[in-house]
Amino acid sequence: MLESIKYLAVAMGMAIILTGCGDSDQETDPVNVRFLLTDMPGDYEQVNIEVEAVQIMINDTLLKLDTHQGIYNLLEFVNGKDTMLVDESIPAGFVSQIRLVLGDDNSVMIGDQLNDLETPSDQQSGLKL
Repeated sequence: MLESIKYLAVAMGMAIILTGCGDSDQETDPVNVRFLLTDMPGDYEQVNIEVEAVQIMINDTLLKLDTHQGIYNLLEFVNGKDTMLVDESIPAGFVSQIRLVLGDDNSVMIGDQLNDLETPSDQQSGLKL
């Protein structure tokens, strides 16, 4: 099961698109941030994760972003498909960390057997990227 967690951490990609650059370079200007959830094909029938929150550490302040919560089967987002987790304006600044906070309802299906996917630290402090 540890291999499944490692695969999840590696296979799950989060595309980050930062926009909002204008004529002003002041750090007080807000920027738009989007987090998209995508994956790559694997030897699994399902990889389900319960997304509770996306957090971002910006200028040494942890911000909890307005997140589209839910249970997502990562394998629905392969071959160029994705889903929006966050689309929000935030203060401009230095991003030092992104956290994906998962809930308790995570699983992986191999063959016809559905197994719990345990991610204890990701449920507390988040999967840190």
